[in-house]
Amino acid sequence: MEAEIDWTDDGSVMNALLSNAWILEQAPERIRKNRSFVSAAISSVPFVFRFAHESLTGDKEFVLQAVALDGHLLSLATVELQRDKDVVIRAVQQNGLALCYADQVLRESKEVVLAAVACVGNALKYASPELQRDKDVVLQAVRQAGDALQHADVELRADSEVKAVAIATTPEAMEYAIPNGVTEVPVMIRKVTFDVSNDLLTGEFASTFEDYASRDGYLTVRGDVWVNKTGMQGTFGLMIPAADRDVDAWEASRARGEVDWWGFVGMTTVRRKGYEKPKLQFFVEHHTFFDMPMQILAEFDALPDLAPYGFPAFYEEILEGWTGTWKLLQANLGARNLKDQEINW
Repeated sequence: MEAEIDWTDDGSVMNALLSNAWILEQAPERIRKNRSFVSAAISSVPFVFRFAHESLTGDKEFVLQAVALDGHLLSLATVELQRDKDVVIRAVQQNGLALCYADQVLRESKEVVLAAVACVGNALKYASPELQRDKDVVLQAVRQAGDALQHADVELRADSEVKAVAIATTPEAMEYAIPNGVTEVPVMIRKVTFDVSNDLLTGEFASTFEDYASRDGYLTVRGDVWVNKTGMQGTFGLMIPAADRDVDAWEASRARGEVDWWGFVGMTTVRRKGYEKPKLQFFVEHHTFFDMPMQILAEFDALPDLAPYGFPAFYEEILEGWTGTWKLLQANLGARNLKDQEINW
């Protein structure tokens, strides 16, 4: 049984925090406001910064110290500091993926994004579309991680120099390269909301997603359906149950100053050697804060090839492809309650 902490004795408090930083969560306000105590705690376990008093999460000098330990702590800083270039640059220099917590204006800053992709090439994913089209930025990203090519604008994925650098860094990046002259842009075809059974999310997932399950055991997801040369794709944000709040969990948690670490579910069409047919995968993507990979929840045969197609010549065929894909989701995932909105393209 742990000894009770005397919160009035600074020496005892410091020793306790150095021994177990997580006790900051139960510490009185005086401790959570104290720079020395919080600094000692986060130097051991950076994530306990979430228990610091708001006077520290809004203090630029202290936040600069915190994000230098772990760039992801930018997610716990005030909105004002997520807009501060000095703070954001310090964060992305420690971990480029912290760019996802930066204000949109700074994701449009070439200086900030260059610093991020120099640290982690795949931070290119969080750059503005304009900078994903910037050759200097993309070259910096693929020098650090060749597979960052997947986040570059389609024109640069077909650029000979960019492709050569990416593949030299990471040979597997060839998967994301586009042959010269072939630059069909992926086309979004629907905005959708639907439910999938919470039974999919067993074991470690069951408790993680229980807050999102409705009373009858379904998860509601919302997002975009699109097609590219590979086939049907989808990116869906988890929603806090529609019966309670019709909001995207990620955006809602950011607004609260928290983070939904389990970012989103999605689907993708996969073509690999050894597959007789393309596969449709339904997956959950873990947030990289925990350095965990994508987890495939289900995989089944996809529809026959949609390619070759052109835009808008094969409009009807692509819409039929989504209709068929929805039937696959119903049959394999118990999907229900589809609400979809057609996108003009």
